[in-house]
Amino acid sequence: MPPKQEYHHVDERGTSASTPFLCLAFKLLQLVSSDEILDEYLNFGGEKFKYLRALAVFYIRLTRRDKDMDQKLEPFLEDKRKLKRKETE
Repeated sequence: MPPKQEYHHVDERGTSASTPFLCLAFKLLQLVSSDEILDEYLNFGGEKFKYLRALAVFYIRLTRRDKDMDQKLEPFLEDKRKLKRKETE
């Protein structure tokens, strides 16, 4: 098993640890997730786990062409659930 990696980013406030959401998004980018897996995250997982759906939507927006992205994400525009935002120090 590879050692645990920590990712840091630099913003206007200096260096800070990345959020778990960004770490998961980075891991999805490394794995190059298939459409079947993303569909499962959006449909089944998304009803129970709003952050899983948000992660899948974020990944699709980063990796798909405009036409494909619009087609896949249009049914989810009505999902108005709120996501918590991590406050920084």
